[in-house]
Amino acid sequence: MQLAPEHSPELVLLDLMLPDTSGTEAGKHLKRDPNTQGIPILMVTAKGEEVDRVVGFELGAEDYVVKPFSIRELLLRIDVILRGRAASPPQPPVQFGRLRIDRQAHRAFVDDQEVELSSIVFRPLV
Repeated sequence: MQLAPEHSPELVLLDLMLPDTSGTEAGKHLKRDPNTQGIPILMVTAKGEEVDRVVGFELGAEDYVVKPFSIRELLLRIDVILRGRAASPPQPPVQFGRLRIDRQAHRAFVDDQEVELSSIVFRPLV
């Protein structure tokens, strides 16, 4: 799905339990697509077990909210994510020999070939 810059969302609220596909697959697609990979994801789901939260964060979600939740809490969490994004200026990719790290997109490459890393493994690189 191609998004024109003027139609790109500032944030995606994503449920893990979608009717036609898994939220995990949808999130992976968002993080792989160059047009959407920089958009923060806030997981909003009834799946509240630790393994579900870990999967959400490994996928690249900025936050994870378990249903039921208060609208006030959700709005505050959205505000924190968006404020944090506005405060951090764009960062150029970092090159270490054959390794290139794109911190903004949470992607790593060796010889221009992408290496898939979970968020937990990626964090120490930045």
